[in-house]
Amino acid sequence: MKITYHWFGILFILCTFGLASCDKKDDVQLVSPSHKEINLSCGVYFAIPILTDQWSVESVVCPPSSVVVLDKDGQPLTLLGNETAEAANGWLTLTRDVNNALGIGLKENFDRTNERKLMICVKDAKDHRDYITIAQRAGSAYELIKAEYQEVFREIYTNADGCSEYTWTNNSPEEVWHPIGYIFKDVVETSIFESDDYGAFDWVPEEGLELVMPELIIDEYSRGESISVYQKGTTTIISY
Repeated sequence: MKITYHWFGILFILCTFGLASCDKKDDVQLVSPSHKEINLSCGVYFAIPILTDQWSVESVVCPPSSVVVLDKDGQPLTLLGNETAEAANGWLTLTRDVNNALGIGLKENFDRTNERKLMICVKDAKDHRDYITIAQRAGSAYELIKAEYQEVFREIYTNADGCSEYTWTNNSPEEVWHPIGYIFKDVVETSIFESDDYGAFDWVPEEGLELVMPELIIDEYSRGESISVYQKGTTTIISY
């Protein structure tokens, strides 16, 4: 009887230990501690090494509300195999890097009042899980670095009213600037700002952004300049 009781006790302890181990699957480390918490203030692509060959991204949520990030098809964003997963609106992409690392691409967060927070759940083949948290702030300042202009409409007319010959003589050998007044009067200039780039207008400060615009584009060259307010859609100014 004593022997039977002794072995039963050992079996009971082993079973209890086994159950306890099963309840602690999330304790397995799939991501090194130095890569588990990431703080950013820009759009960027980076890769995080995963400490196992067989892994997938099970979910991406936005703490503290735990709202699930969706892909372009309206399904929870996951990463399986070697494909690329992309969030709706394209602000987040997940890829399996050539070195079996998790590639994360984040576009700018232009919300100056709220951080963009993410929690990425990585799972291995044995259902062990580990987590990567990301906090992304807006940048401190942005500027327009590239603009392309295209003239879409021009009305040409001839009117001699109020026109007279103007002659001015410079008797010095030095170059002299002499203003002759604004050549365009009562002219309506309409600017339409368009862009398919992510956040093309979201970075503009609350007070707006004044932009130097060409008044005429002839043979691909700008003729004259004016000031317009950069914003999505149409801006109209009248020359006096």
